[in-house]
Amino acid sequence: MKTMITEAAKDMIRKFDQELFSILREDVKKFRQSHQDNMINFNTKRFDMELKQILAAELEQFRKQSATPLVKVG
Repeated sequence: MKTMITEAAKDMIRKFDQELFSILREDVKKFRQSHQDNMINFNTKRFDMELKQILAAELEQFRKQSATPLVKVG
């Protein structure tokens, strides 16, 4: 009788451990995905800011060239 109870208890513990590991694996998977999404968002924002700075510099250069008076030839 004691052996049956012990085996049943061991089986319950094994099932509990399996369920717990399954939940933990899912949590880690969600955390990694969230972290990856955050890194993608961060990199996208950084790229956008760099692109904005480049475009602003090019626009300023274009404005300076346009502000130069044209000289008529001829």
